Amino acid sequence: MADSVQTAAFVGGELRTLSGGETSREAALALPLSRLVAKMVRIPSANRDDPVAFAAPVLQALSPYPDEPLTVSCEAAGETADGCTAIAAALPESSADDIASALDAAKLNVTRIDALAFGILRRLWKDIGAGRAGRRLLAVGETDDVALI
Repeated sequence: MADSVQTAAFVGGELRTLSGGETSREAALALPLSRLVAKMVRIPSANRDDPVAFAAPVLQALSPYPDEPLTVSCEAAGETADGCTAIAAALPESSADDIASALDAAKLNVTRIDALAFGILRRLWKDIGAGRAGRRLLAVGETDDVALI
């Protein structure tokens, strides 16, 4: 088991590690939203133990590649007695050949997939007034496009 998991971002056709300090060969892979299928999913308490199994068919229905297997990851965003809300992200296998080559060259093993924009959102969360009433629209610049959250 790894001591620490680093974050690697695949942006503009290049793989960059975002974590500093001592790292392992395991990495969370952060990708632009243009490479992922992502959705907020409400997971009932009966499915809380395996959120990926619950979210996978939801994301498969949204995928532009309906016959392609998806690599799915979930991150809890909130919990109640009835279940939890998770951010689910999926990478279609057919769109990952260039990513796989870069990961092989860097000798990294991906443990989870994340959206690069969500990492930026987490970093800015306290500054954008999370917890205050009202709605906000955040534009996150990515290499080739802009994500609106």
